Amino acid sequence: MRQPRTHSPLLAVLVEGESDYGAVGVFLKNAGLRRFVCLKFGGKPPECPLPRLVGHLVRYIRLAELKGATRIIVLVDREWRDQCAPSLANDLTGEMLRQSPRYSSNQGGPCVRVVCPDHCLENWLIADPEAFATHAYIARNVAQRVGSGADCKPAIDIIKWAFRKGLTYHKAKDAPRLAAVVRVLDPSVRRRSKSLDKFLREAGVPPVS
Repeated sequence: MRQPRTHSPLLAVLVEGESDYGAVGVFLKNAGLRRFVCLKFGGKPPECPLPRLVGHLVRYIRLAELKGATRIIVLVDREWRDQCAPSLANDLTGEMLRQSPRYSSNQGGPCVRVVCPDHCLENWLIADPEAFATHAYIARNVAQRVGSGADCKPAIDIIKWAFRKGLTYHKAKDAPRLAAVVRVLDPSVRRRSKSLDKFLREAGVPPVS
């Protein structure tokens, strides 16, 4: 007798914009994940009050839940806020649970986590300088500018500096293409970006040993 087909739990990732939407899916596929869906919630300026930002996010969390997601990751760029990425993620989580207590881990709802790329998703693109240099768009080696840590660096400026003459970095078009070369499972890459490593662990990828 044929056994019923079972599926792994569905992961939903809430992203701010078009470039994040394309690149995050590439990162997850590079990590070996297949059962996921990305939803765009639209970015808010850094000065947006936390309760208003979270109220906006909760609507999309509910949408992800309706799609059947059992694990939901909310990505909010730290940008140039004064708070460090972990502190911002903790504050967003706390406000989310204040507004919607049912998303607490002991309430039986989906597992919801907040991860803050530091400063933006482009910092994850430069977390693998060696592979980054192999892309056809890249003419300069970013390794020295990235150093031992990709987080907190002016990633977009570094990418624009590295691009071949005559080419311009377009977030929506180029971020997914650059993400394709990032070896997200390489321990050195994950150590170079703590926020990327945090995202992968929340997505279900085993931690670096």
